[in-house]
Amino acid sequence: MADYLTYEVEDFVVDDFFIAWVLDEDKYAGYFWERWIEEHPHQKDVIMRAYSIVEEIQMVPRAYLTDAEIEEIHQNVTQRIAQTRGHSGLRDLLLTSKRWLSVAAVVILVLTGGTVVYFKSRLAHPLLTVRNAVPAFINKQNKGIKPILVRLPDRSSVVLKPGSTLRYPSSFSEKKRGVELKGEAFFEIEHDPRRPFIVRTGELTTLVLGTSFKVRAFAGDSDFQVVVTSGKVAVSSTYDRKVNRMEKPKTVTLVANEALVYVRKDTSFTKEKLNKPLVLSPQVSKDLFRFHNVPFAEVIQKLRDVYGVEILFDQTTLGKCSISASLSNQSLYEKVQLICEAVNARFKVTETNITIVGEGCSGNLIKNNTNP
Repeated sequence: MADYLTYEVEDFVVDDFFIAWVLDEDKYAGYFWERWIEEHPHQKDVIMRAYSIVEEIQMVPRAYLTDAEIEEIHQNVTQRIAQTRGHSGLRDLLLTSKRWLSVAAVVILVLTGGTVVYFKSRLAHPLLTVRNAVPAFINKQNKGIKPILVRLPDRSSVVLKPGSTLRYPSSFSEKKRGVELKGEAFFEIEHDPRRPFIVRTGELTTLVLGTSFKVRAFAGDSDFQVVVTSGKVAVSSTYDRKVNRMEKPKTVTLVANEALVYVRKDTSFTKEKLNKPLVLSPQVSKDLFRFHNVPFAEVIQKLRDVYGVEILFDQTTLGKCSISASLSNQSLYEKVQLICEAVNARFKVTETNITIVGEGCSGNLIKNNTNP
């Protein structure tokens, strides 16, 4: 593993692992560099400049470059790096560096109509692109004794269990959605076939398109567990940090009411079919969340019992409001949202609970035809 702490801009822009991250060619490279930036914030400025350069250069394989082409590439890339650095020191170094000629030779550019195209049009704003490409990350930690609700940027919902931490970007990319979990959580994922959803636990990666499932992966546990409530997921072993290399992953596919246990000691998988359907599986929740003229208080209590999340409201104002709905296909967040709309109320998700406030109701019903 290279000593990236000693790297300068010119080193990063020719590093294969770094380039794989910028071009989104290796999901493990993305995981590594996101963590590396977080752990070495003093290197972020260098990383940003290098990221911008690699992203803007168009690369295609080519066997031969003329001396004139190499010189032109050399001059343009040198100018690009010098501009991002803000002084001429690096430029002067590169102009006299024999090593940079070899670097220029591997930065191959697209030829269009005989014209060498070096950079995209947004070069006037070199730092804007990379700042957008490396979004801020949010660390949500449940320090309480009850699960809490976390709303993700794509509208997916996560019920985060006590003692657990969820790390996710402030916005997902156009190609994928990814979070990192330490502990236990129940996921209700917004369906988006264009952007797979990935949950990483360090030793396991769970890949889904749109489904609900539970992951349990506390650092001190001897085994990890994935339980699928609805839909389908693929669970794989991942990057082995101890030996700093990629091992061939083991992958197991799970469908509704199936569970997987991963034994960390020998990296073995055990898959099993559950004896009875889970509470939130489609066949159970269809009846469980079908309400007809049910008091608001009873509906909320049902959500508390199933999800374990604390939901607060004014019993006097809202408790006796009547609810009629079928809420089997919605996430917890969406269930609460629909219930609040029915009673002219609003809700707020806090660090410890969901709080519902409103002026009361007058025989309001939810008219929801989803899965009647």
